[in-house]
Amino acid sequence: MLTASIKRYAPLLSVLSSGLLLLGCASGETPGAAPEPSAAPPPAAEDPQDDSSEAEQPAGGSGERNEIEMIVPANFGSAANYVALEYGYWSDRGLDVALSTLDTGSEISAAVRAGEAEFGGISLASSIPPASAAGIPVRGVALYMNDATFVNKVSRMALLAHPNSGVDPEDPATLRGKSIGLTEGSTSERYTLLYLEANGIGVDEVELVNLPVPDMPVSLQQQLTDVVAPWEPFTSQILLEQEDTIVVERGGTYGADILAISGLEETVVQRPEVVEALILGLFEATQDVRQDPAGAAEIASTYVPGIEPDVATSAIENHDYDPRVSVCTVEGVLQAANELIEFGTVEKDGEFVEEDIMLLDTVRELQEDPENQQYFEDLPPLPETVDDCN
Repeated sequence: MLTASIKRYAPLLSVLSSGLLLLGCASGETPGAAPEPSAAPPPAAEDPQDDSSEAEQPAGGSGERNEIEMIVPANFGSAANYVALEYGYWSDRGLDVALSTLDTGSEISAAVRAGEAEFGGISLASSIPPASAAGIPVRGVALYMNDATFVNKVSRMALLAHPNSGVDPEDPATLRGKSIGLTEGSTSERYTLLYLEANGIGVDEVELVNLPVPDMPVSLQQQLTDVVAPWEPFTSQILLEQEDTIVVERGGTYGADILAISGLEETVVQRPEVVEALILGLFEATQDVRQDPAGAAEIASTYVPGIEPDVATSAIENHDYDPRVSVCTVEGVLQAANELIEFGTVEKDGEFVEEDIMLLDTVRELQEDPENQQYFEDLPPLPETVDDCN
């Protein structure tokens, strides 16, 4: 449970917490081993009648294939990765991905750092900055959950209250004295603390209870906590199954929420063909998720079991699957990273720059290629300056 002594740094605690395992490695402390990843379900079987040699060749016709191990969070933010694997968008480009899942970004960061996977899906705003400041060169290379027209936007999060909690969504001050279930070291924590700060509520004025997000529906139903801070699909599950739930806040501009495939810089630099295949596969997969949320929900449900179809579809619709990088994207990540320095939670000589956190030149090149414009036809134009961002 968080204490009042950290009030000043509350908005940044989850950013720091997400990197603790990485920081521990750099500081000489030995972090606990990351949990064993869960293997992803196998992709759908290919048509046995399709025996064409073309189907076995990667783009470019070289015949060479690359194999990688990758870990992503077991939630619906990772839907584009599930779709890319299921529909063969990476395989078509010569990339054989062994995909597995873990629950949190901090676990995935630790696994990548330990060499258990070459790539991992983690938050650019929460996990990479502390690692980078500690000298651990993890870099984001392929975006898959993002809204490139916003600097700060969080679509998948919510604060939900029990109907008997006494919380009035029109009066945030009614949260004072209430218990709030959140997952420490995650976007759940950061979203909650930024909401509290934005509404003038100190961390010492509420009771923060560390609670796994999958346990939040039961916790709220039984009023074990007055309020919970879930991400999707558990937000949709609560709202569809507990219809009298009070929506304190859903979504909003409480920080940047951007997920990307990331890897150690050495790996990224040495395997440019892998990075390109990852990006192109996600271009195609994110468009599929946007245009067929029900189909994407069905696929994602095999990685996050126990979710009803209507809940899964609602969860997909409450994410942003834009794989493009923009001035807004970069600004949002850098704002979050440099707040760490400002508040003294990370020591660094000078401010973070883009290259400290993400290597996105390949994304820029590929998103500007006329051949790839088909993947963005349903997306708004990218802002040209930060002033043009939402």
